[in-house]
Amino acid sequence: MSTRAVVEIRPGGGTLSTELKEMWSFRQLLATLVWRDVTVRYRQMLLGVAWVVIQPLAQMAIFTLVFHRVAGLEAGGSVPYAMFAVTGLLPWGFVAAGVQTAALSLVSNNHLVSKVYFPRTLLPFASVGTALFDAAISFLLLLPVFIFYKRPLPMSALLLPVVGFVAISLVAGLGLWTAALNSRYRDIRVVVPFALQLWMYASPVVYPVAALPPKWQAFIAWNPATGVLSATRACLLGGDIPWLALAWSSAVGILLMASGMSYFRSQEQTFADTL
Repeated sequence: MSTRAVVEIRPGGGTLSTELKEMWSFRQLLATLVWRDVTVRYRQMLLGVAWVVIQPLAQMAIFTLVFHRVAGLEAGGSVPYAMFAVTGLLPWGFVAAGVQTAALSLVSNNHLVSKVYFPRTLLPFASVGTALFDAAISFLLLLPVFIFYKRPLPMSALLLPVVGFVAISLVAGLGLWTAALNSRYRDIRVVVPFALQLWMYASPVVYPVAALPPKWQAFIAWNPATGVLSATRACLLGGDIPWLALAWSSAVGILLMASGMSYFRSQEQTFADTL
């Protein structure tokens, strides 16, 4: 009687360093997943990539009308409110899009999860990569805005990649948590957009931190998005970069990445059954 060897493939350890090493060995697959999502997203869209620019431009116009013209909110200093708004809307757009698409990444790719072995963490990270691609295109909107207002880009704009890495860690950490939770509790897909909407208004996206009362300024400082948004504005509009707030955002991002990776791996063996 012949016997056949059975090879059982199990995920590696749940540590962040181990998972990152495994993801690096599958980096070509990660790039393929990102490119697939990008091409599928824009293939059947009437406006295509232009929609990525039109959306923040329309939001900038609406918020400028409502908060600046009607409510009389000022950006502070000599910065036009429209520039203040767009430099907050663009990084926030990346955060919101990355978390929301990452939350749905396992459910929308259930055919892959149940048939082929690969690090499942690639799926939330691919969603973050797609959102990062969109953000890179939308940041092109800054060029005509800066030209219109005759403001040169400061040298601090070279520090934007540092802020970007912090934002990526926050989005990836939240994406891992929401993706794993959504595989078990399907109402997460409803909760995430609502929570992101609340988070936006609890973050200095369309209002400066200085416009808040002192007690609320202390409260909003605990918001990890505050450091990312404030640092992005400082890089683009000049001024002192809030290194302490950015360090806090970075610490929260690393914590979310590590804990999200651990929880994701603890639920990974049930994905094929719950999706």
